[in-house]
Amino acid sequence: MSLRIAVIADKDHPNVPDIFSGVHEIVGNHAELIDCPTNHKSSLPEGIDRAIVIGGDGTMISQIRRLAGRDIPLIGVNSGRLGFLTQFDLTSLEENLESAIGPHPALSSPMLLSINVVLPDQDVIGPLIAANDCVIHSGPPFSVIQIGLAVDEAKGPVMAGDGLVIATPIGSTAHNLSAGGAIVQQTLDAFALTPLSAHTLSYRPIVLNADQTLQCTVHRANPGSTLVIDGQVQVPLTTKAQIKVARHTERTSLVLNPASHYWRTLQEKLGWAHLPLDPRQRMS
Repeated sequence: MSLRIAVIADKDHPNVPDIFSGVHEIVGNHAELIDCPTNHKSSLPEGIDRAIVIGGDGTMISQIRRLAGRDIPLIGVNSGRLGFLTQFDLTSLEENLESAIGPHPALSSPMLLSINVVLPDQDVIGPLIAANDCVIHSGPPFSVIQIGLAVDEAKGPVMAGDGLVIATPIGSTAHNLSAGGAIVQQTLDAFALTPLSAHTLSYRPIVLNADQTLQCTVHRANPGSTLVIDGQVQVPLTTKAQIKVARHTERTSLVLNPASHYWRTLQEKLGWAHLPLDPRQRMS
């Protein structure tokens, strides 16, 4: 039994213990399973061929950051509601097991963000990894903040508003989408920039080529202004702080469910392009 698979699960979450047992029943006869905690401080053993991540999209995003550059394909088994990145459930995992743990799984290799925060006292925090997005939030007392943008040293506009979302393609369907940003196909290398409640009608979302480096300068901050990475890591921001964002040199590998399709996922899980309901259907 040469294949070694890490099973990463937070068994304190509802549904996870049952799914964890199901994964062992389905995969246990085909590979050596090594149970691993979700905590980033715990290192994974060497020689791991796959990692099965049990949880929702938040768990998956956390483990993408943790395993960036490890060349370990991640198999997401959904225990949450949406499951946009965790493409398998127990049924589809069993049906597609040969593809998922075989020598040539269908993979996607989405880009990640590398983020450095330079504070006014010249302290540098980073590089930090983002799989979904980094979001500059105004924070308490929630007054308008001002953020200057530059792309490859070319000075751009100053935005006034509640903040800014900088998303990867896989993160374009998260906070970015909720803020009115564009859906970016996951196979592209791009940044999606979307303002949060911009204090002007002319500041629109934009998608940039990921070959470029983006620099955000906080011209005006609140006491609670914060950079939030993947909704999980927080860095306090002050006036004159600089946030430098580039494509990370490392990538991640996600095992695709061959029975699924990106466009079908958009339609079924996000309701993309659904027609309005007939009024008679609403009444029924």
